[in-house]
Amino acid sequence: MIFTILLLLFDTYLSAALLHPLQNNHFLLFWISFTFLQIVFISLGWLFFVFFKSTSEQIIPFEKPIRNFAFYGMGAISFLFSFTLFRDLIGLILLPFGYSSYLYGEKCSIIILSLSFICFILGVMNAQMRLFMPRIEIPIDQLPASLEGLKIAQLSDIHLGTGPNPKQVAKLVDRTLLLNPDLIVLTGDIIDGNTSEITAELAEIARLKAPQGVYFVLGNHECYWKHQDAIDSMKKIGITVLENQGIEKVIGGNTIFIAGINDPAITQFKGVGPIIPIIPSHSKLNMILVHQPHFAKEIAEHHYHLQLSGHTHGGQFFPWNLAVKRMYQFDKGLGKLKNLWVYVNMGSGYWGPPIRLGTQCEITELVFVKA
Repeated sequence: MIFTILLLLFDTYLSAALLHPLQNNHFLLFWISFTFLQIVFISLGWLFFVFFKSTSEQIIPFEKPIRNFAFYGMGAISFLFSFTLFRDLIGLILLPFGYSSYLYGEKCSIIILSLSFICFILGVMNAQMRLFMPRIEIPIDQLPASLEGLKIAQLSDIHLGTGPNPKQVAKLVDRTLLLNPDLIVLTGDIIDGNTSEITAELAEIARLKAPQGVYFVLGNHECYWKHQDAIDSMKKIGITVLENQGIEKVIGGNTIFIAGINDPAITQFKGVGPIIPIIPSHSKLNMILVHQPHFAKEIAEHHYHLQLSGHTHGGQFFPWNLAVKRMYQFDKGLGKLKNLWVYVNMGSGYWGPPIRLGTQCEITELVFVKA
């Protein structure tokens, strides 16, 4: 009920504040925009009240095309609402000075529509065509010589099922393998759909190979689609799943410890919540895979050297990339808390709107160096 009211309020606000000034002199543009707006809000209602509330076994007629349209529409509405609200806030500030009228009228509405359309197109192109591949050095005190230069490739938040198509996933895998990493980590939200419907995408993920292994932890979205199916699918293609556990690997006579914890969303589905594994005393290098970065405060109390996370998408697109900075201590990139290095991948794919603006799809290359 609350969400229905919110949709109606958003619809009314955009129709009145943005489109109404076009009604007299730009009648065709008004009706095209108004009709598009109504179709998008109907599709968003379907998305939240039908698709998100359905189970993985339910078959919904025309699910994919309606879902895809709704996600694109969500992105378009986001730009329209953000720019309209920004205009109104500026107008409120200028009101006492008598200048607010310059921000209203048909010209300003056309500018907002045009700017939103440009941002939408650029965002879609950016998400489909651009790939950010930063090389991050992680300095570690007393790092054994045999572990210097150890390379990790991190993928996160691909969202197979509601995100990139098989060709895009193949590109991600190809670019990852070109890094020749010693190990590969997948820090959650890799699967976001019924595993029986993403066999082509999983076949691409199966090509990920590294000398020291490929490791995966659950994100919240795997939990929404039967987490056990995601676990079984990953194991079937040769990927090690870390469920509140760690494994030891010996490299050049020195032990490294690779751990991973469950996402707390699993507790909603009768699974075991996150438990931080105990580090073996003889390990020289300790890393932990954690989907949500806010666990850093707790993990910093242990003796881990590096936490690898995702989840935030860096906000994915404007203006949410600005808002997410206030929501998370570590929203993207490299940070440090006490003796713990924290790296947050912006997401190798995307969720919902296939849009990236102010962020990019990311494959991270992390290299350990001696401090």
